[in-house]
Order: sequence, then structure tokens, then C-alpha cells
Amino acid sequence: MGMKDLFEIGLKFHGHKCPSMPLGLRGGLAAMEKLGVERASNRELFCCADCECRHFLIASHSK
Repeated sequence: MGMKDLFEIGLKFHGHKCPSMPLGLRGGLAAMEKLGVERASNRELFCCADCECRHFLIASHSK
């Protein structure tokens, strides 16, 4: 899945366009790379990124 696809999924999940969504997405991808895990649909592992201004992103990932 490419970055454009992930961005579109992130926008649908987040609900609106704003600078915080791509920052949280990129932070989640960096965390996945550092931890050596891949994206999963079962939410075994997740990242909560607080990007101020009442923006809260939860991204699901798993080993």
C-alpha cells in the first residue's frame, strides 16, 4: 500500500483535512519501522498520537 493510499484511509478515519492527521500518520509509520512491525486489522498493537488541539489519532498495528 502506498503513501497516497494510506493518506486517503487516514483522512476517512480522521474525518477532516488538517495538518495533524498526516503528522500522526507519519509518526505511526516511523514507530512501526522502528519496532519492526507491520500494519494489521486486529488491533493487537496500536499507537496513540496526541497532536494538540483536541486531535487524537489511533492507528492499529501488529507484529
